[in-house]
Amino acid sequence: SEITQKLQAMMFLDRDPAQSNVQEEPCKPFSWLIDHLVFPQLLRAVSMAIKHEFDYVINLIADRAGLSRDSVHIAPVKDCDRMRVKRAGYGQDPHLQYPFSAYLSDVLRCSYVCGNAHDMYRIWKLLQEDDQLTVVRLKNKASEGTNPFNLHLNVAFQPRCFQSRMIVEIQIHSLAIYEVKKLNHKLYEILRAPTASEI
Repeated sequence: SEITQKLQAMMFLDRDPAQSNVQEEPCKPFSWLIDHLVFPQLLRAVSMAIKHEFDYVINLIADRAGLSRDSVHIAPVKDCDRMRVKRAGYGQDPHLQYPFSAYLSDVLRCSYVCGNAHDMYRIWKLLQEDDQLTVVRLKNKASEGTNPFNLHLNVAFQPRCFQSRMIVEIQIHSLAIYEVKKLNHKLYEILRAPTASEI
């Protein structure tokens, strides 16, 4: 985004302009601190500011699909500690570039829990038709036979109140599988935590 580019450019003010390139990874520790401390806070602040509109759009799609609000699970805005854990993981991937917090795509997230395949398809179609949502990635974990056997979408959400789009996560579940997933979720939280204190 423009804000990210400006912050990156500021890091290079003391360097020779001919050698400055905001695409390369800047020297630590200042760049690491910006990515680790500032960007997650910024993502959280923006997400909190647009969450009311995100919730409205997600619930409206459920209404159009004929799903009850009980079938829509909108998570709270992801906290900064969890973002930093994920950002650290992205920083270990040699194929990814700085800033690694740019790969956080689930600060806003939700799930639709559908009683049958027809409802799952209906939600999928309505998501594609909404003018504030653009699907940028789909993982069909059901067809892949991959746990949790759902449709996992990364979606560019365009709020009316904010000029930039934000990548959000939307999952579409089968009710029968979702009930089993809830039983396994605590184990997932244990396995993903890097230390016991973060469970």
